[in-house]
Amino acid sequence: MRLTSFILIAIVAVAAVQTEAAKLEPRQQRAPRCRSIRNRREIRTLSDAERNRFFAAVRAIQSGPRPTTYDRFVQTHYDNRLTAHGWPWFLPWHRALIREFERKLQEHDPTVMLPYWDWAYDSQAPEQSPVWHSTWLGGNGQPGDRCVTDGVFAQWQPFYPEPHCLRRDWAGGQNVIPALYSPEMLNALAQRSMTFTDFNRQTESPPHNAVHVSVGSDMGTMYSANDPIFWIHHAFVDKQWNDWQRLHPRNYHAYEGINSDGTPAVANDWLRPFPYRVADVFDTQNLCYMYAPFRVGTLFNGKNNGINNGTVSVPAPLPPTTPVNSSSMVLDALDRTEILGLRMPRPIPETWLRMNNANIPQVRQTEAFIRGIVANVNRVRTHVSPSVPVSQPEMLTNMINTAATNNGQLTATRKDRQMVIDAAALKGSSSSSSSSSNDQVTGMVQHMINSLQSQSEAVEDASYTEEDTLDSVIGAEAAKQLRDNYGL
Repeated sequence: MRLTSFILIAIVAVAAVQTEAAKLEPRQQRAPRCRSIRNRREIRTLSDAERNRFFAAVRAIQSGPRPTTYDRFVQTHYDNRLTAHGWPWFLPWHRALIREFERKLQEHDPTVMLPYWDWAYDSQAPEQSPVWHSTWLGGNGQPGDRCVTDGVFAQWQPFYPEPHCLRRDWAGGQNVIPALYSPEMLNALAQRSMTFTDFNRQTESPPHNAVHVSVGSDMGTMYSANDPIFWIHHAFVDKQWNDWQRLHPRNYHAYEGINSDGTPAVANDWLRPFPYRVADVFDTQNLCYMYAPFRVGTLFNGKNNGINNGTVSVPAPLPPTTPVNSSSMVLDALDRTEILGLRMPRPIPETWLRMNNANIPQVRQTEAFIRGIVANVNRVRTHVSPSVPVSQPEMLTNMINTAATNNGQLTATRKDRQMVIDAAALKGSSSSSSSSSNDQVTGMVQHMINSLQSQSEAVEDASYTEEDTLDSVIGAEAAKQLRDNYGL
C-alpha cells in the first residue's frame, strides 16, 4: 500500500513538473511540414483579386470577440519587445512571427501568401507609394487625432494598449514621408556585413527603424503591429535577410551573439512562443515560402538605353548644366525637386533607439557610412537608381505637376554637374503631344539626363574609371544582386 502510494505521488509530481515545463516552453514542438513551397511577392505585383483576398484575410482574423487573433499577435510582439529588438533574435524571431501570422491568414483563405512591400523602391518619395492608395492600406492620419479615414482598414480598431482608431502621423504631422533607404544603400550594407551580428544590427537600425519612425503613431510604438503595414514591412525586412544569406552563402546558417538574458546566442535557441528553434528558420523553404524578386526594370540605366528611344518633343535649347560641389551630392530627405539623385534618410531619433535597445554609437557610424554611399552613388554616371523619379514615370509626373503648380523648378544632379528644369515649361511642352503624357514627359527628361551625363563626361580628364561604377561603390556582388532583384 505504501509502495503504491509512493508511486502515485511520484506520478503526480512528474506530471506537475511536465505541466510547469509546458508553461515555460508552451510550444516547443516542430511546425507542420510543408505541402508546397510558394512565393511571397511584392504587393504591387499581385492582381486586384489576390490583393483583396489578402486584405480580407487580415480583416477576418481581426473579427470576433476581443482580443481577436490579430490582437494576440500585436500583444505577442509587445511582450517580446525586450528580447526581439536590439539582440540576435531580431531577424529570426520576426521571421517566425510573420510566418505564424501568414499561417493564420491561410486558415481563413488557403490561397493567401503574405506579400512584401519593397519600400526601398519607393524610398525617394515614400508617400507616393501605391500602398497608401484609398483602395489599399489608406494614407496618412487626419489632422488632430491622426486617425486613418480611407483605405480598406479605415474602420480598423486596434485593441492594445487600449481600443483606439488606427493612427498614422507621417514625419510628425507632414504629408510627406522622409526618404527611406534605397536599394543601393541596402545592398551596400549587405555587402559590408560579413557576419550575422553585423547584418542583424545594421538591418534593424537604421533601415528597418526608419520606416517605423517615418510612418509614426501606431507604427512608432512597440504596439506597431496594430498597423497592417507592419506585416508587409517586416516581410521585406525578412527578404533582406534572405538576400544577404544568398549574397554570403557561407553565412547562410550563421547565428551568434549574446541574448538579452546574457546567454550565448545559439542556433538551438527556441523562438518563444513559436514552434521554431533559430535553426528551423534559416531556410525559408523549411517554412513553406520563397521570395520572388521585384523585377521592375527601369526607365533607363546608363547613358542611352531606355524605353523612350523614339522621337519626342524636346525643349530647345536643353537646359544648361552648372558645376556643383560635393555637398550637393547628399540631398535632403524631404527634398521633392531632385529627379535623378538619391536623398539621404534622416537620423533615427535617440528615443526610438533606446526603446529598441540599439547601440547608438554604432547606429551613428552606420548612418555616416550611408552618407558616403549616397554621395558616391550620386557621382556614378553609369547607374540610375530604380528608386528615383526618372525611373518611375508616375512619380516623375506627380513631381512635375506639383512643381509646375507652384511655378517651381526641378533639378537633376549627377557627378559634378546639375541641370535646373522649369517644371511649368516641361509640363506645357508635353501637353501638346499626341502620345501619352507619362511617356512624353519621361522621354523628354531622358534626353535631358543624357545631355547632363554627356556634359559631366566632357569635363572629365579621362573616360570611365573604376571609381565611376556602381560595383566599386557598393561592391561587385552587391551590385549584381541589385540588378538581378530589379531586372536592370
